[in-house]
Amino acid sequence: MTRKAASYHSVEEVKKKMARYCAYRDRSYFETEQKLKSYGLIPEAEDEILAFLMQENFIDDERFARMYVRGKFYNKKWGKQKILQGLKQHRITETYINRAMQEIDEADYRRTMENLIRNKTAQLKESDPWILRKKLSAYMHAKGYTYEEFKEIIDDVIRKTRSV
Repeated sequence: MTRKAASYHSVEEVKKKMARYCAYRDRSYFETEQKLKSYGLIPEAEDEILAFLMQENFIDDERFARMYVRGKFYNKKWGKQKILQGLKQHRITETYINRAMQEIDEADYRRTMENLIRNKTAQLKESDPWILRKKLSAYMHAKGYTYEEFKEIIDDVIRKTRSV
C-alpha cells in the first residue's frame, strides 16, 4: 500500500494557486472555499486567503451568479428551475439570484423552449400524441423548465404535427 507524501504549502503559494484558480473562470465563494480546504491549511490561513481573494476581486458571488445564469441558459439551454438549483448549490444569496435571473430575456426564454421542443419532436418522430407529449415533457423537465412554461408550446407543436 503506497501512501501519498504529505505536501505542505505556504500561505503565499496557496494565495497564488487560488488566484489562478479563480482567474481561470468565475468561481463562487462556496466553490473557492471548498477548493481551499483541499490544501489542509489552518482556518486562520484559509480566512486570510479568502479575504485576499475577495479584496482583489477574484471572488464576487454576484458576478459569478450573473455569468452562471447567462452561461447555463444561453449555452446549455437550461431552464430557470435547473439554473436556480445550481445557484442554490453554490450557496448564492436570494438577492444575487434574483438579480442574476434578470439576465434572461423573456423573449429569448420562450424562443429557446420552442426551439428545444421543435428539435426534440423532429428527433423523436413519434406519431402517438400522448406518448409524444409525455416524452417532450420529460425532456423539458430534465432541462429545467416547468410544465406551466412549456405546456402551451407542446400543445401547439402537437397540433401542427397532427395537421401535417
